[in-house]
Amino acid sequence: MDGQLVAVHSVFDNKLLVQLAGKQFQNVNGWWLGGNLTQNGWQWVDGSKFDYNNWESGEPLYGNSLIQLPVVGQWKSVNGNNTYPFICEIPQINTAIPPTKCDDQWLYDADTKKCFFVVFFNRIYRAFILVCNINVFSRSRIPYNEF
Repeated sequence: MDGQLVAVHSVFDNKLLVQLAGKQFQNVNGWWLGGNLTQNGWQWVDGSKFDYNNWESGEPLYGNSLIQLPVVGQWKSVNGNNTYPFICEIPQINTAIPPTKCDDQWLYDADTKKCFFVVFFNRIYRAFILVCNINVFSRSRIPYNEF
């Protein structure tokens, strides 16, 4: 099970992340989402369909390969060497009895029944691979996404 940057599939998901980040991040210009530009267009790093977007006017700028979500909730494409905080999630795994809370340091959202791990320090985009996976394996072996 690999931790990933969050993928956004609806207005509801987008608003949830804006609220979550607004509570967790202070004085930031945005945070990484799990989207990147490939030869086939924009894709989520978890492999799910890029079926929703909330681009800021004039975006995406196709010279850039990554996206972030500014505090206002709209998206921008930016260079992956820029540094921002980010939010990890664990891929969906169904369980017979879904947990109703998260393990230590994970944040639980009762509406979506998802757990999120917030990374407060700024890192380049690809840093999520190491950070999200370390926190998945060292903090919990219980699957926490949509149950």
